[in-house]
Amino acid sequence: MLFPAPPPASDTLTLRLRLVRKHGHPLLLVPINGGSIAEALALYPAQTRLAKIARMLLRVGLPVGFAPGTEPLTLPCDRRAPLLQFLQSSQDDWICFAILCGNPRVPGRRFILLTFDRRGRPEKIVKVGVGEIANARTRAEAAFLKSIAADVLHAPHIIGEFREGDLEALAFQYAPGKNPSQNDIEPLASLLTSWLDTNRRARLADLPAWQRLSAGCRGHDLFRRLETTLGSAELHPAIHHGDFAPWNVRVHPVTRRWTVLDWERGEAAGPPGWDWFHFVIQSELLVRRAPPRTIGARVEALLRSPAFQAYATAAGIESVSRPLVLAYLLHFVEVTPPAEGAEPARELLHHLAHQW
Repeated sequence: MLFPAPPPASDTLTLRLRLVRKHGHPLLLVPINGGSIAEALALYPAQTRLAKIARMLLRVGLPVGFAPGTEPLTLPCDRRAPLLQFLQSSQDDWICFAILCGNPRVPGRRFILLTFDRRGRPEKIVKVGVGEIANARTRAEAAFLKSIAADVLHAPHIIGEFREGDLEALAFQYAPGKNPSQNDIEPLASLLTSWLDTNRRARLADLPAWQRLSAGCRGHDLFRRLETTLGSAELHPAIHHGDFAPWNVRVHPVTRRWTVLDWERGEAAGPPGWDWFHFVIQSELLVRRAPPRTIGARVEALLRSPAFQAYATAAGIESVSRPLVLAYLLHFVEVTPPAEGAEPARELLHHLAHQW
């Protein structure tokens, strides 16, 4: 529990929030007073048309007290609790925040909090983990972000860390803006090209992602086929995000600079192309719910596009792009199976393996 009940005679802070559920599970807690409802709702990265409509209706209805399907929630907290102190405004002792509750089906889920100042302006994003699995993810993200400059990663700067009992948290600079679309090819290509290490070549077999794939899929027929093609391939390794999807990117409304979030799977040397494949394929799987044939055509169009071909030449993968797509998908479904979209991804893998 993030905020245990305050003890008797404590300095109690009572937070008044509105609870939004998804499929019966708590999804989002929005402050009724003191914060920006629009910014709080933006914590939930709605991607499908239905989810975007629901979020828009909440954005209109919550300020006037009309939000069917939501629940009022009163949360008494001990103002002196260390986590609450960590969340308070940098300007004074003001405490106001929204909470994205995370996916309950994911082991070690973390809670994402957005804090506000007295004027209702967003101040910082705080990721809070409870328990060892969640805290291991927090530590992994912190370690990676400290190993490479935030400006290189286009990552938000860490501005605070917290540990107490079974809670661990990271605070980040707030990154304003909306998610990019798949049509934002130029900034996408520029960012991913900047992550290539063009000063050295490495064998794919020596990269951690391939070693995980080898360990998890040694007996898989497709892996044996890919190992023949890719096992000795040499390429320029790339900074690898591991979940590079539109909903993990914010585009600044003025500068248009991309800020990339959620680096818990980040690696300094990964297979080039995998983040680009993930960006395209996950949108097709989870947002458009497209069938394998349609996604396959979308992937083919990507591989033939001038932007990707220029990237592939820079990465040294122009002759192995298709096998790399299959390796990415095999890793996605067998090594890091997601809470959502695993079966459609498996169908896509079978479709492309048969087609190619």
